[in-house]
Amino acid sequence: MTMKEQVLFLLMLIFLDWVLVCLVEKQSRRVPGVVFHLLYGPGVICHELSHFLMAFIFGQKVEKIFLYRFEGRKDGITGYTNLRLRNPCVVIFISLSPLLICPVIGYFLWGSLQIKFGLPVTEILSQVFTWKNLLFLYFFTSICLSWLPSATDVEVAIKHWYGVLLAGIIVGFLGIVFIKMSEWYGFSYEELYGVVFFLIKKIEEVFKAGIAIKFFMAFLFLIVRCVGAGRQNLV
Repeated sequence: MTMKEQVLFLLMLIFLDWVLVCLVEKQSRRVPGVVFHLLYGPGVICHELSHFLMAFIFGQKVEKIFLYRFEGRKDGITGYTNLRLRNPCVVIFISLSPLLICPVIGYFLWGSLQIKFGLPVTEILSQVFTWKNLLFLYFFTSICLSWLPSATDVEVAIKHWYGVLLAGIIVGFLGIVFIKMSEWYGFSYEELYGVVFFLIKKIEEVFKAGIAIKFFMAFLFLIVRCVGAGRQNLV
């Protein structure tokens, strides 16, 4: 794949991930409260802490933060971070911070799984059912359910569109400066291209794993729902 095709493929994966997140979230509201909180708790906390961390890095004041709200199962707001924005240019980075930080955590969690694929299903399952792998898989699942920006995050970014536009111009300018400086210090364009290509491939691997898990969860929730509906019809 060329760099353009690789980026487009990554964007397609993110879109598919978003579709599955919406589907799983809708179905998960039918599961018992304890299951819902265990499923979303660590991921939502990681999501809100990423907002907090990015706001801290850019010197924005955090007025209030709820890492997790148990009432979120009913009203859809499982956590939130209120900021006093001093610079509209940093809104896009704070809004997208879960997408920038959580997949990195997910990458290390997924990489920590001691599972060899390409083996018979029974052998793969025997590797999965160890306490370390189950623990890493649980946290990865929870984080991948919350690593996309929420609807509120997107609304805030759109509301400050002028800051997002200015931030894009600044980032583009800094990117050009970085490339020129790299060339001055002896790094070729092909080497930089290779580094970016490598990073995109790693991000794609994480999203592919997250999509597979969400697809399995959506299928599982659908089966449970159909079984429940069938029992009600029998009664």
